Amino acid sequence: MIRLTRSRPRSLTLRVGHAAMPDVARLSDSSVIRPDSDSQATKLFWLSLLVALLLPGTLRAESGLKQFFAQNCIKCHGPEEQNGMVRLDRPVSELRADHELLETIATVLEAGEMPPEEASQPEADAVAQVVQLL
Repeated sequence: MIRLTRSRPRSLTLRVGHAAMPDVARLSDSSVIRPDSDSQATKLFWLSLLVALLLPGTLRAESGLKQFFAQNCIKCHGPEEQNGMVRLDRPVSELRADHELLETIATVLEAGEMPPEEASQPEADAVAQVVQLL
């Protein structure tokens, strides 16, 4: 549990669980909360900001990869058939954990080896985007 309480007239105390971190933030004359530069609150703020900025891009990347795989790969690398013992219908987060697989996917896409010639081919821009996301 995180709770912010006023411990002195112009100071706030942040309680995380049962431990208190005094002087995490100070009120300025304009009543704006400004965390001390070395405080845990400042570190938490920057970490939260970083996550907030990166998360939408990550979600878009996962969505783009999932859509590309569904349109171009799942027929031969899905639940019913796993050519080359590759299965791409798993969650993207699980696929991203397999760095060797990602490198192989990027290599065969860049070389034009996949999808096979007899299958419908994705646009070159779509392939370039997927390779970049990998």
